[in-house]
Amino acid sequence: MKFSIAACFLIGQVAGRVGDSTIPHAGDDETTRGLAPVNCYVKQWYGRTVNGAWTIQNFCEPKENCVQWEIDAGDTWEKCCDGHCVNDGLFFNDPDGDGSSPVASPVAAPTDIPTKPPTSAPTKGQVSTDAPTRQPTTAPTTGQVSTDAPTRQPTSAPTQGQVSPTSPPPPSSGACWKKTWQWSNDYCYPKPLAECAEWEIAAASTWEQCCEGHCIGTGLTKNKPGDGSPVAAPVPSPVASPVTSPVASPVTSPVASPVANPSPNGKCAATSGGECTFEPGAGISSWFTQELFDEMFPNLCAAGCEDACSMLTYPCLIQATLDYPAFANSGNRDDDKRELAAWLGIMGQETTGGGCQPPGLQNADGSCSCSGPSWCDNQPNGGCSRWGLCKVLEAGGTYCSPGGLYPCVPGNSYRGRGPKQLSWNYNYGQFSKEYCGDQNILLQNPDWVATNPKLAWASSMWFWFTGGACDAAGGERCKPSPHNVFTGKQERCPADIASNRQYGLGWATNIVNGGLECGSGSSVGKCDYRVYSRVRFYSHYCGILDVEPLAVGWTDDNNLFCGETLNYSQSPPGVC
Repeated sequence: MKFSIAACFLIGQVAGRVGDSTIPHAGDDETTRGLAPVNCYVKQWYGRTVNGAWTIQNFCEPKENCVQWEIDAGDTWEKCCDGHCVNDGLFFNDPDGDGSSPVASPVAAPTDIPTKPPTSAPTKGQVSTDAPTRQPTTAPTTGQVSTDAPTRQPTSAPTQGQVSPTSPPPPSSGACWKKTWQWSNDYCYPKPLAECAEWEIAAASTWEQCCEGHCIGTGLTKNKPGDGSPVAAPVPSPVASPVTSPVASPVTSPVASPVANPSPNGKCAATSGGECTFEPGAGISSWFTQELFDEMFPNLCAAGCEDACSMLTYPCLIQATLDYPAFANSGNRDDDKRELAAWLGIMGQETTGGGCQPPGLQNADGSCSCSGPSWCDNQPNGGCSRWGLCKVLEAGGTYCSPGGLYPCVPGNSYRGRGPKQLSWNYNYGQFSKEYCGDQNILLQNPDWVATNPKLAWASSMWFWFTGGACDAAGGERCKPSPHNVFTGKQERCPADIASNRQYGLGWATNIVNGGLECGSGSSVGKCDYRVYSRVRFYSHYCGILDVEPLAVGWTDDNNLFCGETLNYSQSPPGVC
C-alpha cells in the first residue's frame, strides 16, 4: 500500500475542512456559481527523496470547471507557478512544453521534513498557499445552499522521535506502559517495545512510572511485574473517580473583547474546567475503551502533535458524544462501530500527521493508492493511519464571510480549530447558537474551540449531526447530515438516486468536501488521494474495533468512495 510524503500536510490533503465551495446559490448565474467551463491551474504540493534528501517539487495542474477565485489566482500556468513551482514543478504541465523558461529559481533541497507553506484565507485574486481550498462565500442566507468551507492542511509535519532532547534508554521490560481509565480501578498496561514511540518510552518505561499518581483500586496491582504489591495506598471508596483531561494553554491570537460570562446553558467556556467526567459505561464508553482509543491514536502526544495531546482526550470525547445520544446507538453493535470509525476516520484525515501523496492512483485491479511513498508507510500496525488527530489548530487565516446571519467580530479569526477543523464565521455562529445557546459566544470567542477539550470534540459532533451551517428557516436547501447518510436514516430523494448517492462513507465525504473530492470535483475520479486517505483511516479503525468496513450489501465503489457520485455543485440537495 502506498502513501504520501513526509510532510503530507504540505500537499493540501486536508482541503476539505467543513464542506465544499462550488454549491450553487439561488439567483446566481453560471459564472458566479463557479460552474462555467473555464480552465485554470491550481497549486499542488509535492516532494520526494533524491539521493537521501527530501526535495520539494511543487507544481501546478490544469483544472476544468474552475470557481472564480481559482481563475483569478491561476488563469494561466505562469500565474499559478509564480513563487510556487520549484525544481521539476517548474516544467511540469507547462503548456509551452519547451521546459526552457522556469518561472522561479529552484529551491535547494532541505535535509529534513519541510515546513508547510504559509497559510491564508483564500480571497478574490489570491489562492491559499495551502491545498486547494475554496473561495469564501457569503454566509447562509434565505434561498441559499449551504457553503461549508473545506479544511486546510495541518500546520507542520510531526517530527519523529521524542520531545526530550536525548533519546531515552529502552525499557528493560521490553515494553512501554500506557495509562487507561477504569474509574475506581485505573491501571496501566504494557505495550510492545517495537510499537512504542520514543515519547511513550520517555513517559513511562516502567510500570511504576506509569502508575505513579494514576493507578487506584485494583489498578495498584494489575499488570504489575513481580510480586504485585501496590505502589500507593488504595482508594478507600468504591465510588467512581472522574477521569481528568489536561487542558491546552489558550491560543494567542488577536481577538475582540471576549464574552464576560460562559454560555447561558453552561456548555461553553474558555476551558472545560480541567476535567471531563462521565458515568462508567455511559454511551459508547461501554464498548469503546481508553485502550482502543490509544491503539487508534498512538502518536497523539508525539513531537509535532503537542496541541492534540492536551486537547483530544478520551474522557472529553466520551463526554461530548453523550450530548448526542443518537450517535453510535442504533442497537446494532457492528453498525455502531462502523459509525464511530467513520466519524473518527473523517477527522483522522482532517488532522493527519501522515498524509497521502496527490493526486492519487487507481491500480489495474481497481484498488487505490497514493501517488508516492510516505515516511510513515512502514510503521507497524497501521503505517500512516496511526497519525490521525495530530493537528488541531490551523496556522492562520481569517475565514470571515461578510454579512449574513453570523457577522464576524472585528479582530477575530475563524480559522480551523478542533478535530473537525471548524472554520468560517457562519459555522462558528450556528454551532454556538445551537450548542452554547447564544450565537455570539463563539463569534466573540472562537479560540475556545481550541482551548476547551469538550467543546473541541462537540464541534465535530455538531457537524456530524448537521452537515454545517444552513438557514433552513430562511428557505435554504440544506445538505443532509453525515450521521444520517452514513447510518441510512436519510431518505434518498430523486436527486440523490439520480446522483448515485448511496449510504456510507462516500456520501458522508460528499457532504464534507464533495466539491473537491467527489464527482467532477476530483480530476482522478474514484481514487482522489483525500478520499482514499479517509477510506484508509476508516478501514484501519474498523480493524481495531473488530468490525467489517462493509455493511451487508455495501461495496467499496458505491459506499466507501464517491468518485461515481455527483457532488452538490453538480446536483444540489433535492426535495423528497
